[in-house]
Amino acid sequence: MNAFRNAFKIIADRFVFLWTLIAYYGLAVFLLVSICLSVLIPYLNAIIESNLIQRISEIGQAIVAGSGMEDITGLFNALTSDLARIFTGTLGLSTIGILLLLSVVWRFILGLADVAFYHVIDMRLCSAAKETFRSSFIKNVGKGAKYQLSKMLISLPVDGVIYGVIYLASLLFSTPVLFIFAPFTLLLLYVLLYSARLSLFSGWIPEILHSEHKRIFPAFKSSLKLLGKNFWRVYTAMLLNMLVVIAINLFFGIFTLGVGLLITVPLTFYILMALNSTLYYQNRGLRYYVNKDTIVNSIITASDEES
Repeated sequence: MNAFRNAFKIIADRFVFLWTLIAYYGLAVFLLVSICLSVLIPYLNAIIESNLIQRISEIGQAIVAGSGMEDITGLFNALTSDLARIFTGTLGLSTIGILLLLSVVWRFILGLADVAFYHVIDMRLCSAAKETFRSSFIKNVGKGAKYQLSKMLISLPVDGVIYGVIYLASLLFSTPVLFIFAPFTLLLLYVLLYSARLSLFSGWIPEILHSEHKRIFPAFKSSLKLLGKNFWRVYTAMLLNMLVVIAINLFFGIFTLGVGLLITVPLTFYILMALNSTLYYQNRGLRYYVNKDTIVNSIITASDEES
C-alpha cells in the first residue's frame, strides 16, 4: 500500500502539525462539553439521584465473582431500563431532539476546520509549501461550514444505517451461549461497515480543493466516480487504517490510563487526512511531494523509467 506508507512519511515529515490539530480539537471539545453540560444538567442531576452507580457496581461484582451469564444479562437489562426511564422522564419527548441537536452541533464544530486541515496537507503534497493553519482556516472557513453541513445530510443517515445493522446483529447474540462471541463479532462488523463509510467520503475534500469550480456537491459526485474506479484500493486502505488507529488508541489508552488519548485521537484524524490525500493523488495519477526532496510518481510511465 504505497498511499498508506507515504501518508506516514508525510506525517513524519511534518509531525509538528499534530500540535495544531491537538490545539484545535482540544478547544473544540472544551466548547462542546460546556454546551453539553449546560443542556444535560437535568439528566446529570437525575443520574446522581438515581441508583445507577449501584447498578454498575453490581454488574462489576457479578463479573468478578464469575456469576452466570443470565445473572449478568439481567443486571445489565436493569441498568439500561433505569437509563431509559431517566432520559424519557426528565424532559419527555424532547430528549431525542436534544440529543440529535447536540450530535449535529458536535459534528459541525469538530469538522468545521476539516477543509483547512486538508488544504494545509494538500499544499505540502502539491508544492512542498508550508501553509499555516491560521491563514488556511480564514480562507476556507466558509467553504468548511458548507462542506460540513452538506456532509451531515449524507453522513447522518449513513451512520443511522450502520448502527441499525449493528443493533439488529446484536439481537442474534441474546442467548447466553452466543453472548461471549458478541464483542468480537460486533466490533468486526463495525470495522467493516465504518471502513466503507470512510471510503465513501475519502475523496470529497481533496476533490473540492482540486476541482475546477470547487463546488461542494459536484465535487462529491466526482469523488464517487473516482471511488468507483478504485474502490477496493481505497476500501483496503481504510480497513488497514481502522485496524492501525484502534491498535494505537487501545495501546496508549490502556498503558497511559487514558492520558495518551489526548495525543493519539488527534493523530487518528491526521492519519486519515494524510491517507485520503495520498489516495486521491494516487487515484488521479498525480505526482506529489512526500517531503521537500522526494516526489512520488503515482503512475510510472515509459519516459519516467528512461529518466
